[in-house]
Amino acid sequence: MHKLLEKNAAFILFYREHAWVAVVDKLVHPTVKALQVLPSEPAKFIEGLKALLPFSTTNYAHVVCGIVPDEQFFYKTKFDHKSKKSASSFFREMLKARFNIALESNAVSIVNAEGGADFSEEGETNADIVVCGTPTKKVEEVQQFLLDNGLYPERIELASLASIGGIMDYARLEKIENPILVVEMLFEKIQVFILNNKKLDVAHSIPKGVRSIAAALQKTLNLATVEEAINALKKPDMAANEPLQASLMEKVSRELKSYAGFYEVQTGQSIEHLYCPLLGSNLYWMAKQLSRNIEKKLLAVDFERWSAAQNIRLSHDATYALDTRYFNLFSLMGVYRP
Repeated sequence: MHKLLEKNAAFILFYREHAWVAVVDKLVHPTVKALQVLPSEPAKFIEGLKALLPFSTTNYAHVVCGIVPDEQFFYKTKFDHKSKKSASSFFREMLKARFNIALESNAVSIVNAEGGADFSEEGETNADIVVCGTPTKKVEEVQQFLLDNGLYPERIELASLASIGGIMDYARLEKIENPILVVEMLFEKIQVFILNNKKLDVAHSIPKGVRSIAAALQKTLNLATVEEAINALKKPDMAANEPLQASLMEKVSRELKSYAGFYEVQTGQSIEHLYCPLLGSNLYWMAKQLSRNIEKKLLAVDFERWSAAQNIRLSHDATYALDTRYFNLFSLMGVYRP
């Protein structure tokens, strides 16, 4: 018999070798009691979490889990209600034909591009929609891991989608009217979003992630492996070497600048801010270099102001030094209205 422990809950963000954890008193409008970055390696993660949160395979703790797999996908498209096919047939054929996505092997969510509510064909005519998801196997692996270790997942979601909702909500709070360019530097690719008021205008990916930047550094410094280059990217002297930064980020910057410029010409609106989630302090030089190269101001999120507006409280007992990665975690706690 499994029991769910009351007042024992956590929000967890898994991203590559780390897991960001917020221990909370409840999952809606929570008070954050502790913040911690743990290794994502299973045994070390469970050991570290048990030091923060009581749970076991007979007394489950509630969790909400965000994941950022490199295999995730986001596509902006339209739903043509004039089609005589049912929505399920329309989506199945569209996903396969246009994006080469098979519903049989992928967990797919379809949301309205404006507001982010789950898509419903009722009453829709020619709606802008966002198709997003990841291989089902990824979700099932995380779900089984949590359940096997005494953690009951209330939901497992793409943290990128929650982050989009969080940034849109923050833009509304701060009355930011110009479009925002959001750039997620994943390991294998770069995920690009352009947010305009309450609407996701653009979802695009560039097949040049942190690995490709590390490969360029490996070649430049004649290093033996990409892993050595990745470690070199994180060293303090890298953050101070602006000429090398500019060289490494040149191709990515050129592509982003072209893409942003095309959007600005097409819409007649200027992108003012750049936001780069997921980059910790040792890689944040990438965000700064992109900002310089594409001439967009970095958006700095006021965590305390946004958290207060979302009724998310930070306990005085929680010690934390918040960087951009924490916004992805905190976005999982937000309540967003379409």
